[in-house]
Amino acid sequence: MTEVKAPSGLKNSSEGPLLSSHQIYEYEYEYYELDVSFDGLKANKYSIVIAFWVGLAVFMIFLFLILMLMSRSGSTPPQ
Repeated sequence: MTEVKAPSGLKNSSEGPLLSSHQIYEYEYEYYELDVSFDGLKANKYSIVIAFWVGLAVFMIFLFLILMLMSRSGSTPPQ
């Protein structure tokens, strides 16, 4: 039976940490500042948000009605 040796940069878990202490990972985030203007907008700037919530409410009511009709359309158990 032959012994498989780890590559030179890796160690066994009993020998210490796998990564050496000189490896440092840095993450940088870039933020873009965009000028947003509502001057050329013909509608109210909150009309899209209002339309979204109204549409979501109508969709939830529609789902409630569909589920209610599906539950009532099942066969009744014999008495």
